[in-house]
Amino acid sequence: MENQNNLNTSFISVDTVIKGDILTNDSIVVEGVVEGVISSQRNVELKSGSAGGVNASNINVANCVINGDLKSEDALFIDSNSQIYGNIGANRVKVQGVVKGRMEIRDKVELFSTASVNGDITASNIAIEEGAELQGKLFIHK
Repeated sequence: MENQNNLNTSFISVDTVIKGDILTNDSIVVEGVVEGVISSQRNVELKSGSAGGVNASNINVANCVINGDLKSEDALFIDSNSQIYGNIGANRVKVQGVVKGRMEIRDKVELFSTASVNGDITASNIAIEEGAELQGKLFIHK
């Protein structure tokens, strides 16, 4: 039986360009470019470069441009140097960067002071720091 604390992680290096989708059961760290959708049963960490969309358990986006949808089963974090051009679905999301697209969040959205969102947000809870920009409708559900 596999030890759950010793899971494999795949790495895409900074000088690598992948043209096509990636499907893995393991976690993945991307520093290069993926011209397709990344799908993982575990975590996806985008440290730089770009991708065409991501489906994963948890997603961490830093210094990236994403041209596609992000779907997280649990948590999604978008840092202040990232830009998302697509729709977002997650349990929880923290946004410091730019999002141009609709957000369907099951629990909580946090928009930090550096966030700029252009699109409608649906969530059960929302926190917006002073300085954050939001253009769109806000729908709160229970």
